[in-house]
Amino acid sequence: MVPEWRNEILRLVGWLLLAMLVGMMMGNIAAALAMVLAIVLTWYLRQLYRLLRWFHGDLPIAPEAGGIWGRLFASLVADRRRTLENRERLSAIVSRFRKVTHALPDGVVVLGNNNEIEAANKAATRLLGIRLPQDSGQNIGNFLRDPEITRFLGSAEDSGNLTIRSPLNRHTRVSIRQVLIDKEDFGRKLVIARDVTRLHQLERVRQDFIANVSHELRTPLTVVAGYVELLLSHSSTMDESLHKPLLRIHQQSQRLANIVDDLLKLSTLESSEPPVFSDKVDMPKLINACVSQARDLSRGRHTFSIEVDAVLGLRGNAHELESMLSNLLSNAVRYTPQQGRISVSWARQKDAVVLQVQDSGIGIPTEHLSRLTQRFYRVDPGRSRETGGTGLGLAIVKHILDRHGARLQINSKTDQGSVFICRFRDNLAVRLESSACAISETRKSL
Repeated sequence: MVPEWRNEILRLVGWLLLAMLVGMMMGNIAAALAMVLAIVLTWYLRQLYRLLRWFHGDLPIAPEAGGIWGRLFASLVADRRRTLENRERLSAIVSRFRKVTHALPDGVVVLGNNNEIEAANKAATRLLGIRLPQDSGQNIGNFLRDPEITRFLGSAEDSGNLTIRSPLNRHTRVSIRQVLIDKEDFGRKLVIARDVTRLHQLERVRQDFIANVSHELRTPLTVVAGYVELLLSHSSTMDESLHKPLLRIHQQSQRLANIVDDLLKLSTLESSEPPVFSDKVDMPKLINACVSQARDLSRGRHTFSIEVDAVLGLRGNAHELESMLSNLLSNAVRYTPQQGRISVSWARQKDAVVLQVQDSGIGIPTEHLSRLTQRFYRVDPGRSRETGGTGLGLAIVKHILDRHGARLQINSKTDQGSVFICRFRDNLAVRLESSACAISETRKSL
């Protein structure tokens, strides 16, 4: 027991004994005890009153008292001192944190459970037009009026980057990224905004350069290929030592022409507006057409199979989707040995619609899978050139899928074939009205 408590109890017992002694002398013990208890209670109430006055700031310093009350006053004073010190320390930490965030070149916005603004730094004011404290509590959608932003910030996971135009300056490009603060508290998040105007300008310069160079190369390549073909047509009268070099020139000029065409295609994809999702694409019909082209490329060396939902269509750009599937199928034909099997499936799976191209080809080592969609990346450069590949096919596929908000998944192992899975959002799926035609064409292709 704390000494003060023991002393306080002994003091109270002493007062009661004294009251009983006085009461016996006066012949009224109850009256004496009541008087003593009233005095003790009055003393306690006085001490409580002094404590409350100090606690509410009416007294500049804590009251002085002995015994248990002195111990209580001293403990409260010490606790208040520690609280003030902690408050000052936390205030200093918050002040330093605010200075650090305000010094950041990237905009940082803290959002609440309903995307309401809780805090923001100076860069967020410069890039997004958010000003505190007047904008505190407002929904960030009031500043970034874009349906894509609403969908982006509504994601339940940390997402990638979304590039938008700054609401303050349409010439400024801002890359937006959201980071969940607490996985268990889904609503609260950080929004990080970065000025990528310079990067966007450099990317535009790169795209224009590639497009211009590719366009300018087309004419001389056509001339070279034409003259080589003319010379090869007279190979019977030509010196045999010249035939092989001319044939090599023709092959390489054709390969270079294919690279130029793919570069122009990529440049067109990068510079054009996103696809209009109001257009309905008859995917079963498109798949049959692409498989028919792949059969012509295969020349009977492979077995093809198709498994499609004949009434399942997709919203998007039919030309781009055809280019994407043609690239996947041409790759499958190139890298699948003779008598190999190539299959295409199109169906709804849970919360997505999935296009899948599978082959029984040579496969891809696991360490190369993450880089396959980079431009000109080849697992085996020598083999790719021999098969006529440009190194741009999967880059085109990835870009088209990005434009449609879809994801590409590649599963492959060496000598075990490859599976290319394209996952489209379920809200892009449509039911085709002319299902009978699609069914008949699909059955014919099986």
